[in-house]
Amino acid sequence: DSNSENILAKHAHRKHTDYHVGIFINPGQEYLIDKFENLAKQEKYTDFTALNINDFSIIGALLEQAKFFVTGDTGLLHLAFGVKTPTIAILTHTRPEHIWPEDVDAVYCFIEDENKTNQYGIKMGTNNIPITDVKEKIITLQQKLQN
Repeated sequence: DSNSENILAKHAHRKHTDYHVGIFINPGQEYLIDKFENLAKQEKYTDFTALNINDFSIIGALLEQAKFFVTGDTGLLHLAFGVKTPTIAILTHTRPEHIWPEDVDAVYCFIEDENKTNQYGIKMGTNNIPITDVKEKIITLQQKLQN
C-alpha cells in the first residue's frame, strides 16, 4: 500500500543517502517502479535508478558490487545468494529453512500463516508482512555487516 511504500522510501533516503539505490524491474510489474518513482520525486527522496535488465550475467555482476540487496523469493534472490551478496529476503510463501544459505550474510522477513499449509501440511507464510518488519531487517543486516 502507499503508506508502506512511503515508509520504505523515507527509510531509504534517511539511512542510505551515501548509497545509490538500484531497483530491478520484474517483467509485468513495471507499475510498481512507476509508483515508487512518483513517490520519490514528490517527497524528494534519494535518487535511484530503475534497472530494466534481463541478462542474468549483468544482474549478477551488479549484485556482486551491491552493499546489500532486498528482494522477494524470486530468481534474483537465488542469484544474490550465488554471488554472495548480503541479502534481505521477503518471503511470503517459501519457508526460509527450505532455501537459506549457510555462506551468505542474509536475513529474512517471514511470518507463518496459521491458516495456510502446503500439500504436506507444512505451514507457509503470509503476504501481510508489515513494511516496518522489512525496515527492521535492513537495520539488522547493516549492523551484521558492520561487525
